[in-house]
Amino acid sequence: MRSKGVRVREGCSYQDQKSSWHERNGGHTDKAQVKVYSINDDYKVSMYFSNDVAYVKETENEIEAAYTDAYGYSCVIDSITTTQTSSGDPVANETTVYMHFIDDEKNKPVAKETILQ
Repeated sequence: MRSKGVRVREGCSYQDQKSSWHERNGGHTDKAQVKVYSINDDYKVSMYFSNDVAYVKETENEIEAAYTDAYGYSCVIDSITTTQTSSGDPVANETTVYMHFIDDEKNKPVAKETILQ
């Protein structure tokens, strides 16, 4: 991978890279422009669903699309886990979804305070 450079912002970094892929036996080559964001907790949002983990995972793309439409920023789901009590016990049919949002026009993550307003 060749890096064009890393831009560091408060609590996150953004890297614009060019990546190449080559299949040894098939002789196929492909190139892609990729963006890599390092996201810390200042940009992560927790959302809670009254559904089991399996259902939420099945509808991950729909959830991302719904939040992208609702907030006007690209929603990216980071993880989907069973919600736990403060003592660490699982809560039946409750799921926590950790996500972050990207402002595609500015090429930067959106602070969670902006989303939670």
